Amino acid sequence: MFNNSDMINRIKTEKKSQGLTNVDLSNRTNIPLGTLNKILSGESKDPQVSAIIKIAQALKVSADYIAFGQEPQKRKKDIEEISDQDKDFFDDYLNLSVQGKEYMRQTMVMVKETYKKDTCVSNMDSKIG
Repeated sequence: MFNNSDMINRIKTEKKSQGLTNVDLSNRTNIPLGTLNKILSGESKDPQVSAIIKIAQALKVSADYIAFGQEPQKRKKDIEEISDQDKDFFDDYLNLSVQGKEYMRQTMVMVKETYKKDTCVSNMDSKIG
């Protein structure tokens, strides 16, 4: 169940743990500082979903966590196998516009057929050579 004060506390906790100020979070989200301050002070009783999503992305947590305190289930092994380079790629993806994300999805459909793990080396050689 949604509770605005709990959501605010989760945002503040994440913000503090990452050493971010309201100005930093405003810059990362492109939410005007005044609007962000209203959300974090509780003056905004029903913040827009788009603002919650932007805040979650900037804090690198799920919107479900920010809004409801629920973390998605993740398999520990999968998380450990993600390299720092891949994490940077995911962060870059999250900061794309809607059009940029759609372009990346379409591109990935084409790329994954060509560069599957099992056939990557032979396909890459034929594409590059």
